[in-house]
Amino acid sequence: MKFIILFLVLLSLLVTIINADGEELKCEDIFKVSACNECQTELWNIWKNPPPCGFSIRFIRNIITNYIDASKQTHLVPYNITPYNEAVKESCDAGFSCSYQEAESLMKEVENKCPKELTTHVDWSANPTTLDSTVTGAYGTVLFLYFGIPDHDAVCVKSSNGELCGIEIAKPLVDWIKQKIPEGKFQISFDHKFVYKEDGTRFEIPREFFACGECANKMRKFYEDWPVQHPFPEYLVKNIFGSWEEVEKFYTCPKDNGRMKLKRTFRRSTGFPHMMNANGFVF
Repeated sequence: MKFIILFLVLLSLLVTIINADGEELKCEDIFKVSACNECQTELWNIWKNPPPCGFSIRFIRNIITNYIDASKQTHLVPYNITPYNEAVKESCDAGFSCSYQEAESLMKEVENKCPKELTTHVDWSANPTTLDSTVTGAYGTVLFLYFGIPDHDAVCVKSSNGELCGIEIAKPLVDWIKQKIPEGKFQISFDHKFVYKEDGTRFEIPREFFACGECANKMRKFYEDWPVQHPFPEYLVKNIFGSWEEVEKFYTCPKDNGRMKLKRTFRRSTGFPHMMNANGFVF
């Protein structure tokens, strides 16, 4: 499964086009440099003016805008996810049109402009604040474009009670983090394995939040055949996930006795016992 909200949100510095005072920021402000290089400029242009295939990018922009607007109206308390929930509804209600060919063309542009960044090793379990935002931004942008279509379908599918899964899957994780870090100051690792307190202390996140339950199962279906139909560059698979098998293992519900059908699908279709990645959110 690849519900991308968590990964998206941790790149929020990259997409904060307007700060809390309403002042427009520049590329140099986001990356904290005197002049943006070719890669940073490419990322900035995509995030500032999201293409039709950039569902996840527009989604995260909606989240940020909603939180900024809410903060101007009232003092936001930790773990208030109402602006997030509204962003899910807004993003799913908006029109969406994208072909994989369009997304692939945009991905290749990022690959061409960011070759150094996309071959840089990253410890995805680390505290996101310690990582290079240009490097994580390049990887994240490629992922958002590659998975744009299934991301849209997964976030916007509804559970049996009629709620959007993009909303329903978030609450249990929010409640768990609130118990661990009631003060509300935290960072979640890009691989979704750890949550960090402000002092650097970290807690391991139970896999059940991403791999188990009705919505997790419904959302996963949109990714099952995606890498079979649209192969992802091997060097990016290795640099981001290690292997599809590692991702499949992480997103297999611990409560399941057997392996997911995904493994058989990948072995039969590609020779790899692999699957996809997943996601989380911002508060």
